[in-house]
Amino acid sequence: MQPTRHERSLSLSLIRLYLVSVLLCLLAVLAANAAPDPQFRFDSWTTDNGLPQASINSILQTRDGFLWLSTFGGLVRYDGLRFQVFNTGNTPGLKSGRFNQLIEDTEGGLWIATEGQGVTRYKDGEFRTFTTEDGLPRNLVDAIRKAADGSLMFIFGKESMIWKDGKFVAAPVSALDLPPENILYRSPGRAIWFRNGTHLLKYNNDQLMLDVDLGFTARRAVDDSSGRTWISSDDHLFLLKDGILTPMSGPWASGFMALSEDNDKNIWFCLRGGDAGLILFKDGRFTRFSTADGLINNNVQVMYQDREGTMWIGTAGGLSRMTQQVLTAYSAENGLAGNNVYPILEDHTGKIWIGSSPGLTTFENGKFQNVGSQYLVGNEWVTSLFEDIDGTLWIGTWGGVKQVRNGKTTIFSPEEIGGSQIRAILRDRAGDLWFGTAAGLIRWRDGVFTKFTTANGLAENIITSIFQESTGRMWIGTSLGVTVYENGRFTPVSGIERNNVRSFYEDGSGTVWIGMYDSGLYRYRNGAFTAFTVKDGLFDNGVFRIVEDGAGNFWITCNLGIYRVKKEELNDFAEGRTTKVSSIPYNRRDGMLNSECNGGGQPSGVRTRDGKIWFPTQKGVVIVTPEAVPLNAQPPPVVIESVDVDTKPVPLRPKIEINPNQTYLELHYSGLSFINPELVKFKFKLEGLDDDWVDAGTRRTAYYPHLPPGEYRFTVLAANRDGVWNEQGAAVAISVLPPFWLTWWFDTLAAVAVLLLIYMAYRYRIGQLEHAHSAREAFARQLIESQENERKRIAAELHDSLGQSLVLIKNWSLLGAKAIDPKDPAKANLDEISATASEAIKEVREIAYNLGPYQLERLGLRKTIEEMVQKVADASTIRFESQIGEIDGFLDRESEISFFRIVQEAINNIVKHSGAANANIKIDTDKNSVTLAVRDDGVGFDTENGKRGFGLLGMSERAGFLRGELTVRSGESNGTDITVILPCNAKNV
Repeated sequence: MQPTRHERSLSLSLIRLYLVSVLLCLLAVLAANAAPDPQFRFDSWTTDNGLPQASINSILQTRDGFLWLSTFGGLVRYDGLRFQVFNTGNTPGLKSGRFNQLIEDTEGGLWIATEGQGVTRYKDGEFRTFTTEDGLPRNLVDAIRKAADGSLMFIFGKESMIWKDGKFVAAPVSALDLPPENILYRSPGRAIWFRNGTHLLKYNNDQLMLDVDLGFTARRAVDDSSGRTWISSDDHLFLLKDGILTPMSGPWASGFMALSEDNDKNIWFCLRGGDAGLILFKDGRFTRFSTADGLINNNVQVMYQDREGTMWIGTAGGLSRMTQQVLTAYSAENGLAGNNVYPILEDHTGKIWIGSSPGLTTFENGKFQNVGSQYLVGNEWVTSLFEDIDGTLWIGTWGGVKQVRNGKTTIFSPEEIGGSQIRAILRDRAGDLWFGTAAGLIRWRDGVFTKFTTANGLAENIITSIFQESTGRMWIGTSLGVTVYENGRFTPVSGIERNNVRSFYEDGSGTVWIGMYDSGLYRYRNGAFTAFTVKDGLFDNGVFRIVEDGAGNFWITCNLGIYRVKKEELNDFAEGRTTKVSSIPYNRRDGMLNSECNGGGQPSGVRTRDGKIWFPTQKGVVIVTPEAVPLNAQPPPVVIESVDVDTKPVPLRPKIEINPNQTYLELHYSGLSFINPELVKFKFKLEGLDDDWVDAGTRRTAYYPHLPPGEYRFTVLAANRDGVWNEQGAAVAISVLPPFWLTWWFDTLAAVAVLLLIYMAYRYRIGQLEHAHSAREAFARQLIESQENERKRIAAELHDSLGQSLVLIKNWSLLGAKAIDPKDPAKANLDEISATASEAIKEVREIAYNLGPYQLERLGLRKTIEEMVQKVADASTIRFESQIGEIDGFLDRESEISFFRIVQEAINNIVKHSGAANANIKIDTDKNSVTLAVRDDGVGFDTENGKRGFGLLGMSERAGFLRGELTVRSGESNGTDITVILPCNAKNV
């Protein structure tokens, strides 16, 4: 059942009566809680180190991990090390440099309210400012608030608008009849606090849930996670819980300007008035932080806690970062006898003994006490401490040894001992007491001091530490290496650098660890040493003291602070299971008064029975509570901030293109962790070039002076101070464009050009060969033609001259024979002459026929060949058969003569060489060629060895201008087959 308005209202008079009853109690509580709060460290920035203007108006960490600041001098983006300023002078899209509220929408867009120049949105690397030209009712935005559904509402006086689908639209009308400027607070849920005069009203889903008449006008109303509502007036602070309004009294309990709740549910205020500083409300009490604590300015305007828990404070004078210090430090100001501390010892009662230069201090029941006057002579420098098994305390100093037993002190001078500067004291299992001095190793046995030096086998006479492991073997650290004492013999150790040894430690497995002054850490196991240095992942090469906590971590001191290393990682490295170890450093930022630790006295650090670890420094002691040291489990977001090509920035896109004439690539990246951001580590890989990850350490830039043409992908990973890696990282594609002579189209054109050149060279060569061949053909044609002409001339001469003369002789002899008496002996001679002349005429005609087949012109090629074949058949014993097609007109005149000669040569060779009984001549024609086939059943010839047996091939070669095809076949059987194929003449019939 809903309460009535009257039931929900509280009478201011009743409230005041109640306040009177509790006010004195609250003041008493506040006064009783005056103890100091946990230590905090403030780091600050002003315009001297990067800010464009000192007044910080709003702070926001966007989803990509960047921290954004709004100022009256520009918008600032911070990655932990570098400020990037955006203003009207360097950024398109900005119309003002005076910025107020920052808020992020559900799409990852950053909205920035300006001072009278509209509202600006930053998305995907671009800024856009919206003004009245874009539909805003005015350019001054009073506030931007986020609704329960994540949408943003922009308040402009009595009007409000929302951003929807890329534009501003009027906000839906609420059932509440209250102006939007009266909204005091909108919770992450659906609850809204309004003010209406002196009334404070709470609505949920437009339903009134509470109405309180405060009697004053509320300026702020904010809910915390505990269900309380903090309300401020102009000068007072109130707490509303379960309908009860309680005033918060105290020296800083005035009206607040901003409220923030941290991850531990502590409430932080920046108050009105501008000079109150920062107020913490914790465990029912207020604690003030001001410039005296390191805050940059007491006029605090905004507070913000980032995702890693770091608190950021924006003031009128700059930016401060507040971090809770995880280490506790004490110095002479807290009661130590001296700041320069060396040995620290916990005795069997739990009392802590602290030796310093000068003095001796004890810590018991939470108090420091200077006890130097009880045990020391003057301002002695205590360099070593040791408690014997019977509770005897041994105090080593620069000038001797003090024995404290049963309250009685015995002093041993350097002359008695045999050396000064007692840096180490140890009782071995045999009961001998050993002292490490600057003049050698001293053994005290049965009241007798014995000195051992390099003459006895020590590596060096300056002894820095003494240690006996569980096997009984003793390790002696010197300024020049390690010596082992076993079975009464001193043996310098090889396999370890001859350097200043600072400490020894044996873990539960019997492994011995050796710390050096500046050459790293050594592990000794199974007779072998493994070295660890900075290049392997140690924070520093100084290993002054090694203390193991209950979780298997080594806490190591050096000149730069304290660092933590997992023993498991060291063993994995030594066994080859990994190539790197991780170190987590701690220094002044974490609570040390001075980062330089001391390691010149033994023991230079101790883990006490309560689990805390005490270390000596140049300014007091520092205490580590290992289980209370927070682990930042959040991997840092990784961003690629910018890309430079040839030292000039290029637009940051998913793919960067590099032109052929560009050679130098530079990529700037960041890991967005704000806890020791200078210790964020990186590794990157350029796929396509790098085979493995490049360990960049803390460097935030990758350089590539030259990349071959190709496609690449740059990926960078980051780890926070605690070694938690962001394995996804950030990546960008890179395309290096090849010069035109390395492109595919150039290769294609080049290949085409080469092929074209080859083809042209080929055609040129073929042309040369064809020209030569044509010349040879022309010469052969001319030669044959001249031969044929010569034959014709000779045949004509024989026929016309010699033949006519022989005819005359014959005729004359016949006439003479007829004119004389038949019985006249001269008649016989004349008849002989006539017969001889007839025979000569016949031979001349035969020779003339062979020299020039004049029948070609008279009879044609076919009849001439048939007549020739018939004559040969009549004159020989070979039986010739011939099948000759209609070949007249297929060849030109010159080719007919050559063809006739080929047939003639083939028949003559059959007659002369084949010894055949039968022969066949076949001549066929088709559309494009004339084919001659000559076959016989004679002895054939050897084609394999090139023995042709007759001159047909020679004839065909001389007639090569016919461009024919000659095939000669000779198989296992007797006989020869010859085929000649000649193309038709130019008539192409």
